[in-house]
Amino acid sequence: MRVSDEDILGEEGKGLQTAQLFVHENRIRQAASSLGQAYIALILQLTGLEIESFSETTAKPSNSVSASRTLYRSGNDQGIDMENSMATR
Repeated sequence: MRVSDEDILGEEGKGLQTAQLFVHENRIRQAASSLGQAYIALILQLTGLEIESFSETTAKPSNSVSASRTLYRSGNDQGIDMENSMATR
C-alpha cells in the first residue's frame, strides 16, 4: 500500500511494529475494562442474593475477580517494552 510521506505513522518500514505497539497498549485498557465489568457483575450478584454464609456460589467469582485485579495491577505499566515483556525463558 502506498501512502504519502506526510501520512506515514512512525518510521517507514516499521508499520507492523507500530501497529503492535498500539495493540499491546490497548490490551491493558481492555483488560481493565473487562475487570471492571466483572467486578460490577459480582457486586450485583452479591446484592441480589440473600447470603447467610459465604458460599461456593459467591466465593469462586469473588476469587477470580480478585486474582484478575491483582494480575492486572502487577502487570500494568512496569516500564518494560513489548518485546521484553513477551520474551520467554
